[in-house]
Order: sequence, then structure tokens, then C-alpha cells
Amino acid sequence: MSLASVHRITRPPNIKTLVLRRNTTCGCGTRMVAGEEAGWDRSAFVVRCLVCVADAEEAALDALFSDRADAPGMEQWVAEHEQRLAKRLAQHQDTLQVLDDRRILGSRTSIDHIVIGPSGVFVIVAKSYANAKIDVRRGGGLFVPVHSRLVVGSRDKTALISAMNRQVYAVRTALEQNEAFADVPVQALLCIVDGVFPWIGTIDIDDVHVRNLNATVRMVQTEGEYDAPARSQLVRQLAKHLPPTVR
Repeated sequence: MSLASVHRITRPPNIKTLVLRRNTTCGCGTRMVAGEEAGWDRSAFVVRCLVCVADAEEAALDALFSDRADAPGMEQWVAEHEQRLAKRLAQHQDTLQVLDDRRILGSRTSIDHIVIGPSGVFVIVAKSYANAKIDVRRGGGLFVPVHSRLVVGSRDKTALISAMNRQVYAVRTALEQNEAFADVPVQALLCIVDGVFPWIGTIDIDDVHVRNLNATVRMVQTEGEYDAPARSQLVRQLAKHLPPTVR
């Protein structure tokens, strides 16, 4: 797996996720035990660990973009706001690695984007609310607990904040499976690519940063202690415990 690549993850058609019925060993040497999830490579008739599955997904997507970059309708392959975020992240492939569409084990919820940068791990959800005013409204006080609401246009979108906090918890839990990664910072970023933000100040609600596209890219590039080898280790840890969503 290249240390200087942005991991845009998709599942190769020949690999299927399964739960192991007996102990086995991946071709890379990783020991796998019964009850773990793994990938079944139907073309090679072998079982692969989730890290090797992630490697195969990266290679498959590289080939996909190479074949389809100029194909009609490619812009419809993913939502436009997702494409805009992906393109901006790809401009910084020397410092960022990305896992997309990861499944939370034991849940029907998936995580849109996990970005591993120099300052740590970011859970990102991209949304499009064209030309809508983005605001935070605060209520409560005295006898009522103070609370904040995310308002987009005239709509209350605070539920997005709660959903992101659950995703952050899942990512932290995945990292904590290895004591060496227990203290890695994990931050939540709600990227509203085309909303109208206040001229002054930033919006942060319950530890979730709400930012436009430019501010999102700047935040994930913040300098920190995690160099390329460290980021690669984080990618492998997260890929192991947060497998790709099966479509």
C-alpha cells in the first residue's frame, strides 16, 4: 500500500466479506481466527485479511479511475459534492490518506470518510445545501440546560451532529483496540461544500466542526506528529476494524 496515496476505497467484484468458520492464515502471514471477518477472493479461491482487502480495493479504484476518467457520465458516479471533496483531498496525496464508506461492525451505520493526516484522524461527512445560510442557534439557560442547534436555511439539522458523534466513537473504539493508538486525536468534520457561512467566527457544536470545503481541507492538513509511516499504520488499524461497506 503506497504511503503517499489517497486511499479512495471501493470493493473489487471478486472479493466478498465473510465470517471465518475456522482459523486460517492470510497470504501476507497474518493469522486469522474463527469468528473474525475476512475477504474471500473468489477468483483466487483464497481468504484474505481485511488489510489485504483494503490494498486490493485501492488497486481496483486506481484502475477504475484510469479507465473511466474521460468516460461520459463519470461525473454521476458519485454525488457532485463528494467529487469536489475527493478532488481537493487528492491534491494533498503526499500528506493525506483516506478510507471511504466504512462499516461499523454490529451496526447498519456506515462512516462516509475517514481522513488520516499529520495531526491525527478526521471523520468527515460531506453535505450539499446550495446557497443555504449556515448558522448555530443557542437556547436554554437558568433552569434549562444550554444547547446548540445547527440550522441550515430554515431547517434544523442538529441530527447530523449526533450522527457524527456516534461515528467518532466507532473510530476511537477501533483505534483503542491497539494500545499504541489509544491517544490518537479523532475529530469530526461536517463539510458543507456550498453553504453560506458567517463571515466571522467558526461553527463548532458538541465537538463537531462545521466547515466549508476550503476550511475542511485546511483543517485536515494541520501539521502534527504523524509522519507517513505512522499514517500507514493508522490506515491498517482502521481498515482492520472498520471494513468496507458491502453494496
